This record gives sequence, C-alpha cells and structure tokens, in this order.
Amino acid sequence: GAEELAVLREIGFMRKICELDTPHLLGAVAAFGRIFDVQRLCIVTPLCAGGDLFERIAGMGRYTERTAAARFRDMMVGLQKLHSAGILHRDIKPENLLLSARGDDEAVSVIADFGLSDREDECGPESGRPASRQLVGTLAYNAPEHLGRHPVWSPAGDVWSAGVVLFIMLGG
Repeated sequence: GAEELAVLREIGFMRKICELDTPHLLGAVAAFGRIFDVQRLCIVTPLCAGGDLFERIAGMGRYTERTAAARFRDMMVGLQKLHSAGILHRDIKPENLLLSARGDDEAVSVIADFGLSDREDECGPESGRPASRQLVGTLAYNAPEHLGRHPVWSPAGDVWSAGVVLFIMLGG
C-alpha cells in the first residue's frame, strides 16, 4: 500500500544521500528485511551519539552564538549537498537534526528523516504535477510560500526552515 511505497521512497533517498558522501546527511548504509510480507524492516545508518538538536536545546536553554553558528554551518552544508542532488528535505526542524557526538565542540549536525523529501523537479510548479493543498512538514518551520492554495516548493523553503532553527538555537 501507500505506507510501503513511502518507506521504499525514503530508503531510496537515503541510499542516494549515502552516495553524496557527506557527514552532514544521514544516509542508509544498508536496508534489509521484507516490507511486504513481514512487519520488520531494518535500516542501518551511521551512529549519531549526540541525540537530536531539540533535546540538546531543551537541556541547555539555548546555544552560544559560536556553537549555533557551527550547527547552522553544518546544516547549510548538508542542505547544499542535498539541493545539488535535486532533493528537497521539506521538514527541517530541530527534531530532524542529529548530532554526531555528545560534546558540542566535536559534534557535527546531521540532517535526518527523509520521509517527506521529494525531488525538486517532481514537486515544483514546472513539474506539471498538481500541488498538494495538504501541509507538508511542520507548520512552525514552513516558509510562507508553502502555505495557501498553491504551495511552491524549492530549496529556498528548506533554507527558511533552517533560519527558523537558527532563531530557536539562539533564543531557546
């Protein structure tokens, strides 16, 4: 059904991301199991021992400008790689940013959760595919062009969401 196709699509994005060879995107090292006749599918990814950014901000209150700048730089490098491959994330938020290590000085921000991702050429107005009126992603992080009757998806939307994440890192 639709759930199985969504999982297979996400795994496809994660495998493509693995080919981009960057520590800023969580790719699938391997996926094994059967999704259609067994209820278990295992996806092997690199370890991100630092947890997610949401938990880190909740525990600290907010980041220093220096640390927030490092996390934001990592996020932007990951988005640049993703966008250069023609992939839009469409759900950038602190819960989808993992930290590679527990310590802030050695940690790298890693973009994860590609369940709502799409190819830019398949979701833009020139694709010929009708834009969904359903909200994609998390409302608080969506760019203005994602809202309304005719949402427009582009790399700029992911960058907007990254800016909201930066604001949260600095403000708590």
